[in-house]
Amino acid sequence: MQCKHCQISLVYHFDRQNLICHHCRYKTAIPSICPECNSAYLRYFGVGTQKVESELHRLFPQASIARMDSDALAKRNAYFEVFNDFKSGRKNILIGTQMLAKGLDFPNVTLVGVVAADITLNLPDFRASERTFSLLTQVAGRAGRGAIQGKAIIQTYTPDHYTITCALAHDYHSFYKQEMASRKQLYLPPYTHLVALILRSKKEQLVKQSVEKLAQTLHSKNKDDNIEIIGPAPLPIAKIKGYYRWTIILKGKDVFKINKRLALVLKNYRLPAAIKLVVDVDPLVFI
Repeated sequence: MQCKHCQISLVYHFDRQNLICHHCRYKTAIPSICPECNSAYLRYFGVGTQKVESELHRLFPQASIARMDSDALAKRNAYFEVFNDFKSGRKNILIGTQMLAKGLDFPNVTLVGVVAADITLNLPDFRASERTFSLLTQVAGRAGRGAIQGKAIIQTYTPDHYTITCALAHDYHSFYKQEMASRKQLYLPPYTHLVALILRSKKEQLVKQSVEKLAQTLHSKNKDDNIEIIGPAPLPIAKIKGYYRWTIILKGKDVFKINKRLALVLKNYRLPAAIKLVVDVDPLVFI
């Protein structure tokens, strides 16, 4: 089931019994029949925090379980309530998203588990390995902070990937060495700089025509062999909140040369009023 406003699947929420878009918050009722084939044989399954919570209640019926995610923390002060309940021992199992990995100190935690570590590893972002390594080492660091030694269990479909093996061993040097070799081979930061031009509009054909025209202009004005122009292409999530999104990426070793060249082109370039343009130098995300 796709969102009406974003090019992304809706998320099934068991507790509310509806489907929600996590980008624009659009929600709809769960259909009783398939909208494509009219079949009534529908089955819902999950891999998120609510599914984990459900399984833990089944496996440990005596445990007191808390969940820390965007839904559970919707109410004001809910974050502090969950945090204090777990720290004081009123709750003895805590489930959460990535927000659990950073900045929280639980001295009595002896076991940490990570479900589907590959989710962040396979994002369409050249920093995916770096982010996953950072996340896993931070999560593992939540366990064993008190007198009792801790343990971390990581579930992954790629146990031999250097990001996973280095994170398990807390081997920063090995990860750095392999990651930098990959970045150098593909000529990615820090060996180069990226400047992303992101065009968005509620008119699909207009944004496509505009980004193609801008790319042609950039190619015609680019006299520097050290500046590579990539695209245009739609972003991985091509539509968010009704806006269609396309990008052009400029790649080169000297970011000042790229910016200077780009400024010369954009100075006299006029985009249609319905088009919004964002220039992101060394962007942190590409989704």
